[in-house]
Amino acid sequence: MPFIDWLPAYSVGNQTIDDQHKELLEMVNRLHLSIVKNNVDEEVAQVLKDLIAYTQYHFDEEENYMHQAGFPLLKEHMKVHREIINSIGGYLMKLKNGQKVSVFQLISFLRDWLTKHILVEDMKYKTFIENSANQNKEPAPAH
Repeated sequence: MPFIDWLPAYSVGNQTIDDQHKELLEMVNRLHLSIVKNNVDEEVAQVLKDLIAYTQYHFDEEENYMHQAGFPLLKEHMKVHREIINSIGGYLMKLKNGQKVSVFQLISFLRDWLTKHILVEDMKYKTFIENSANQNKEPAPAH
C-alpha cells in the first residue's frame, strides 16, 4: 500500500505535469518503503539525490508551462520551488555530514510538501489557465 496515493484532486489539467507529479509521489513512496524495510542508511541519501534531480527537472518544466501560459504569479511560484529544493537539499547535506536525520520527519515533510504544493500552489496556475481558456472561447450563439 503506497504512502501517498494519486488522487484526481491532484490533477492540474496537464498530462505531462500530472505524470511528473505521479513520479514524485512514487519517489516519496519508495523512500517510505525503504524506511518500512529498515533500509534507511543505504537508500535515503540516494532517494533524496534522485528526488532533488527530478524535482529540479519537474520545476523547470512546470515553470516553462506557466511562462507560456502567461501565469502572473510565476515569480512567486519559482521562489516557492527554490525554497523546496533548498529544504530537501538541507536534509541531504545533514546526511552527508553524518548528522542524524529523523526519517519520519523527512517523510512527513515530503508528503506534506508534495500534496500541499500541488493542492494549493499548483492549483493557482490550473485555475488561471482554465479561466484564460474559458475567456478565449467564442460565446454560444443566442437562441
